[in-house]
Amino acid sequence: MVLHATLRCLGAAWLVVANVAATDVVVYGATPGGVVAAVAARRFLGPHSTVEVIEPWAHIGGMLAAGMVDDSTSGNTRAYNGLAMEYAHRMARAYNVTSATAACFHGEPHIAEQVLRQWLTEEGVALTVGEAVAEASLDSNRSTIVGISLMPSGRTINASQYIDATYEGDLLAAAGIPTATGRESSTRWNESFAGQRLCAPGWQHFTSPVNATASSGGLLPGVDGTYPAPWDQQAASLRSDARIQSFNFRACLTKAIDGVPIAKPASYDPNAYEIAVRYIASLNASDDSSSELSVGSFFGCNLYAGSKCDTNDGPAWGINPMGNETYSWPDASTAERAVLRQHFVNYTLGLWWFLGHDDRVPRNVQSQMLDYRLCSDEWKKGEQNLPFIPYVREGRRMQSDNIFTQEDYRRRGDASDPGAFDSLPIGTSGLLPGSPLDFSVGLGFWFIDCHAVRRTAVGGVLKNEGCIQFGRPQMAANAVWEIPFSVLNPPQSGPQNVLAVCAVSSSHVGYQPFRVEPTFMVIGQAAGTAAALAIAQHVQPRSIGQVKLQAALVTNKQIISPSGMPTDPIPDQCSNVQPPTTPPSPSPAVGAVQCGAVPDAAQQWMTGNGDGTIRAAAVLGSNASPARCLTALPSTPEPRAGHGIAVGLAPCATPVPVTQRWVWSNAGERNATLSTAVVPPPSCFGPYNTTKCDLLTISAWEMTPEKTVMLWADTAGADPIGHPQRWTHDERPGHGTLSSDGLDLCLVHT
Repeated sequence: MVLHATLRCLGAAWLVVANVAATDVVVYGATPGGVVAAVAARRFLGPHSTVEVIEPWAHIGGMLAAGMVDDSTSGNTRAYNGLAMEYAHRMARAYNVTSATAACFHGEPHIAEQVLRQWLTEEGVALTVGEAVAEASLDSNRSTIVGISLMPSGRTINASQYIDATYEGDLLAAAGIPTATGRESSTRWNESFAGQRLCAPGWQHFTSPVNATASSGGLLPGVDGTYPAPWDQQAASLRSDARIQSFNFRACLTKAIDGVPIAKPASYDPNAYEIAVRYIASLNASDDSSSELSVGSFFGCNLYAGSKCDTNDGPAWGINPMGNETYSWPDASTAERAVLRQHFVNYTLGLWWFLGHDDRVPRNVQSQMLDYRLCSDEWKKGEQNLPFIPYVREGRRMQSDNIFTQEDYRRRGDASDPGAFDSLPIGTSGLLPGSPLDFSVGLGFWFIDCHAVRRTAVGGVLKNEGCIQFGRPQMAANAVWEIPFSVLNPPQSGPQNVLAVCAVSSSHVGYQPFRVEPTFMVIGQAAGTAAALAIAQHVQPRSIGQVKLQAALVTNKQIISPSGMPTDPIPDQCSNVQPPTTPPSPSPAVGAVQCGAVPDAAQQWMTGNGDGTIRAAAVLGSNASPARCLTALPSTPEPRAGHGIAVGLAPCATPVPVTQRWVWSNAGERNATLSTAVVPPPSCFGPYNTTKCDLLTISAWEMTPEKTVMLWADTAGADPIGHPQRWTHDERPGHGTLSSDGLDLCLVHT
């Protein structure tokens, strides 16, 4: 196993940041979990917030746009709802159907990307592609990420909160947060599946012996290491290493006549497939007849919602090259990954050419292979109709104060289905006892599922090594496990304004149940909501609190406990596809009026230019009847330059004069306070179910040299989700927008 602790800092100049961050939330990595995180944050913060997704590749959508469809892209559909299920319904609507599992969960890659792009557009989330994080800058205490720089543009971004949604944990590494790749020894967490282990019969196992020795006396290409026979599993479990499970292309193949013929790669070397030749010969000499072989003996192909299929591994030898193409990927730069991707291109095209044209391959296999073509409508941006990334099954894993291990999976799975996990030996939990972050933010449903890590020789005979399969029957029986918020959070010794979606804090074994797209989307919703709540409360995510975060998630249909799952069998969660939601309205133009969602309260405020004129006025009220909110500005003391003045509190329905008491800002004071006897109705903050808002205090900070003023209102009773009523107005040239954490406001420029 390799531990990482890198830190890049651009110097003190980065420590000077504007009073209002350029961006509220930056999500790095447009994986499905990243898109969902951005949508969750944007919906929570409202239409005046700024949320941006940054993706280093030209495509977005992670593995759903890189070809993957199988049971992991749907899984136990009773275990999740919320934004993960909304994505599935959006996919169904893209195919113009209201009930089709294939459309919901097994859509074509280019459709998945289109749906995710459209979703970001509708939500008002900014998207930047083709930019990779170059460096992350921390404050002097190394407790906060104050900015990131991108390449190749050199652009810098300052944000309040960051979310790493890459499969590889790139932003975490850039910020100096400890990460790991590879496999721990069984002694680290007392995990029965840790260390090294041979693949068992039934999956990725050679059913007939293959000699691993080349004619030169060395090992065949692709064989990594040699061990005496018999294999010593006790000794193997004590070995740790930097290897991770193998990647492969989830490519799109079709038998349609308009497909792209598979061409022989320029680098084709038939010797690279000597293992396949020997395996076929060994099967010929055994009880198994080679005539029973098919292309399915070398790779799987799962059907899309069309006349296409998605390639995957599974057989003992086939589509997944095992070696440095995979092992080097997590720590590589985007440019280096592009080179590694080309290795996957050459290997995969060479494999298909070999299966279709080499005379040592059975005729029926050749014939079946020659029926296949590449899908002409997938990956057309110079990718040779092959996925823009391989299936990154595992990258860096954050190493935080809390680490999810095999034991944590056992405990949580057993809690949902008592006794189902009794066969899994008790190990050591990596979660701190009594941690305030050890509460559920969603459910996982996948099992401990690790594909082969390498091909090795045992007594000169070829073996696949690294496979782990535990929990599939339990998953089929509806066992789920709770996802602890703690594993999304960085260690307390590092920057606190960043959360992980894919590279969660875990051991190699503990990571395996996380690594499916619906679970990443569930985590994405939790991360996006937590980042938004942190901004709203002006705290870091770890300080939000269980009650507020869980309430916000449940309000938005996240399932956080087994008791929240549907009790009746639901064979098809796509049987009731919901109609599309109304896209949020764009921000109002200068001179326009647009009110937020607070129905029965109005608040006007204005700022002064210093000459008695009013720079801008804002009204808090209802979109349903904004005219009611446009009460005349009452007579006030002359506005002072450099100060904000809060004026007039009244329900929109009754715009009557109110008693006002002014306390002006003196030289030694930092704020001005307005008190009023007016009691807003209980529904004044209705969207968040607040019932106690009978005391409202409005304050205005003195403006900075950039002429920024902030106002906030505190209610006597905190709302249950924890939205503090904080408003921000920016008077800098070219700005003049009014934003709200938890509330939207009407804005009028005069």
